Amino acid sequence: MDHRTIRVLLVDDEEDFLGVLDRRLRWRGLEVTRARTGAEALDALAEFPADVVVLDLKMPGMDGLETLRRLGGHGLLGEVPVVIITGLDVDECRRSASAAGARDYVLKENDPGRIGSEMVSAVERWLARREAKQAGAKSA
Repeated sequence: MDHRTIRVLLVDDEEDFLGVLDRRLRWRGLEVTRARTGAEALDALAEFPADVVVLDLKMPGMDGLETLRRLGGHGLLGEVPVVIITGLDVDECRRSASAAGARDYVLKENDPGRIGSEMVSAVERWLARREAKQAGAKSA
């Protein structure tokens, strides 16, 4: 898969984490736009046609779940997968994120390199599924 075509909207209120993950994804050849709040994410997605949204679950103000609901409600997501990143490994959080439209759930850990790898894997999985779906629709 050609990473140069993958555009990621990265949303997290933790500036240090955001910077590390941004650098890791860019190093892997992805194009990244950053937002630090849910409101910034709504504005950014309207301007930046992302292939995937990486969204922190716990943020001050509008949290990740509310941001996800608003993105869907405004029709800004369409076929764009949302990957939730969080330090919370709680089944209820996973269920709530999935019910709101998240396609994947990745835990924040102390190793940003591992998180970066997991994020790239999640992005590749969802883009491959989308491409397979589009190819299937063309051949039908």
